[in-house]
Amino acid sequence: MNDVQSKAAREYSQRFSLAMIMYAVTLVIAILIINRLDEDNTLRYLIALLPVIPVLFGFRAFMTFLRQMDELQRQINFEGFAFSLGLTGIITFTLGFLEMAGLELVGMIWVFPLSIALWGIGAAIARRRYE
Repeated sequence: MNDVQSKAAREYSQRFSLAMIMYAVTLVIAILIINRLDEDNTLRYLIALLPVIPVLFGFRAFMTFLRQMDELQRQINFEGFAFSLGLTGIITFTLGFLEMAGLELVGMIWVFPLSIALWGIGAAIARRRYE
């Protein structure tokens, strides 16, 4: 990794880490507030969306970092994304059919973490192929 990429990786790590810390703090605060509000209070919906704001900053940091990657790193990440997209689609499609049949499995909140985990696995597989 050259100096420009190293600096970009360091900046990304700092920005993304800050966004995730803010996400965790916002999530805890939102949960505490929601638990104190009446169930018919529509303010609960707005408060439930607060943790999305720092996630958007994390996404922005990632997109900036992606644009600063060299061609090989972009290719590795592209293959990781393709792997993730395909498997996330197959898994959620399968779970959807099972739910139609009456089996309650998992909530939508797990789709994004699943796709991130699969992207990491896919990128690791691609990285190994390019070594």
